[in-house]
Amino acid sequence: MNMPAIPVIGTKVKRIVRLPVSIRSITIGPTRAFSACTLMEIDDIGVYVYHKHGTSPSQEDLRRSLIGVELSHIDIEADTIAQAAVKFMREYPGATTGARAQALVINESREEAHIFPECRHMHRTTEDEIVCGEVVRDEEGERGEYGGCVLNRYSSPGFYCPIEEFWNKKHRRRA
Repeated sequence: MNMPAIPVIGTKVKRIVRLPVSIRSITIGPTRAFSACTLMEIDDIGVYVYHKHGTSPSQEDLRRSLIGVELSHIDIEADTIAQAAVKFMREYPGATTGARAQALVINESREEAHIFPECRHMHRTTEDEIVCGEVVRDEEGERGEYGGCVLNRYSSPGFYCPIEEFWNKKHRRRA
């Protein structure tokens, strides 16, 4: 029997600022899949260490490992880039771990930060995922009543979407 979608308590999302970031990390073992992640400092350099559950890599093991830098982004609910940067420093421990180099940094040289327009359909699940429409729960978990948000590379919901319009204008300017 299919369980009907039940409205759940999600939160309405206001405006999102997307900050480009660099993430320093070390992977101990063959893969990150199914790994534990620990934020550490090695010789004043902050890193996220991916390792097997139940293990604790030594500082010596970590010193012999290569530190990788991954380019990514973080979406923060804020009205301005400055507000997003303050929240980033306050809410993301990797932004302050490492005296010489932090584990997580805003990477201004990679791309510009984006301030997305507000969308009346944008909500956040209790698992912190941004979705399109009110948050509902069914046998597969929580989702947006219209699906995933365009911010997270989901397709447009089939009606006007200010986030999709923002991306279309951005790409037309570059062409």
